Amino acid sequence: MNATLHSPLANDPDFHPVLVEFVSELPERSQLIRATLGGRDFPALRRVAHQLKGAFGGYGYPALTNLAADVERLIDSGEGVREITVACERLLDGICMVSAEPETL
Repeated sequence: MNATLHSPLANDPDFHPVLVEFVSELPERSQLIRATLGGRDFPALRRVAHQLKGAFGGYGYPALTNLAADVERLIDSGEGVREITVACERLLDGICMVSAEPETL
């Protein structure tokens, strides 16, 4: 991913404030991913990934839904730390690109 990720819901004036709040909480979620990964707390990391998978789907970020699902799937399948770390890095990179603002043409 190399572009800002916009949600189609950002264009909805009723939903936009909720989206802004969600996006403002993503740095805290990123820190939680780093902390659980660093502590090798894979059950907690799986819960965070699962929650983000649902949230990203609901807020209109399907690419991030897929990245969070990858983390969850790797943990569920018992993959090694390296594979899980790479998936988390991809997810964290994607989170950094999220915008709550409408896409401008």
